Amino acid sequence: MVALRDVRADAARGGVSSAWLSVPEVAAVLEGDATRARRCLELWLAPVERATLDRLSVPKRRREWLAGRLAAKELVRRRHRLAGDDALRRIEIEAPQAGPSKGKPRYRIGDAPGRFDLSISHSGDCAIAALANTPEDRIGIDLEQIVVRDASFEALALSARERAVVAPLAGEARAVAVTQRWVAKEALSKAIGAGLRLRFERITVHVDDRGGGEAPSVRFEPPIVHDTPITGAIRARLARVGALCVAWVTIRPGAAP
Repeated sequence: MVALRDVRADAARGGVSSAWLSVPEVAAVLEGDATRARRCLELWLAPVERATLDRLSVPKRRREWLAGRLAAKELVRRRHRLAGDDALRRIEIEAPQAGPSKGKPRYRIGDAPGRFDLSISHSGDCAIAALANTPEDRIGIDLEQIVVRDASFEALALSARERAVVAPLAGEARAVAVTQRWVAKEALSKAIGAGLRLRFERITVHVDDRGGGEAPSVRFEPPIVHDTPITGAIRARLARVGALCVAWVTIRPGAAP
C-alpha cells in the first residue's frame, strides 16, 4: 500500500473540511510499476470506479480524476473513522450524469448513502476535495491557476461592476483579482449544483482583503443567483496557495442570510 503522504487535511474552513493531494504523487503510482499500480488500485477503488478509470484514455485526465477521488475518499475515511486496508475501496464516489445534480459528486459506504455533501476540484499539480461539516450544508470547492486571462474571458466571467474593479489593474494584480472572482463563482455553482449553467456575468463577487486576516472576506450580489432564490446563509472563503487560488462556499439552508 502506498502512503498518500501529500494528503493534508486541515481544520474546518468556512463550514467544510478539505484535503489536498499531489497529482504527480498519484501519477508516479499510476504510471509506474504495473504490479504495484494494480495492487494500489485494487485497494483504493470500488469496482465501478475502477471501470470508470479504465474508460479514461488521456493520461492527464486519469491522473487528475484519481487524485481527486483519493483526496475525497481520505476525507470520508477520516470523517467516518473507517479502518483497514480496504477502507478506501469501501467508499464509492459517483457523479450523476443527468438530473438537477448532474456532475456533483456524492459518496456511499457500502450500501449506505453518504450523509455529507462533497465537492472535488483539481488544477495544475494539485487536487482538492471538501466535505461539509453538517448533513444540512451544501458545499462547493474550486481550485484555479492564477494566470492572465484575456478580455473575452472577463466578459463572460465577470459582471460589469467587477470589470470596473479590475480595469485599473495590470499583470499579476489583475490575474489574482480575476481568478479570485472566478474561483468563488465556480465554487458557488458547485454548491448550488448548477455547474456552468449559472449566469456568472450576472453575479458580482465582493472581495475585501483589507482586514489583514488569514483570508479575504467574500460576498455575492445579488442574493438571487440561480433560477430560484437561495434561502439560507452563503459563506465563502478564499485562499492563495502558491500559483493557485482556492475558494470554499457553504450554503446552510434555513440560516439567516
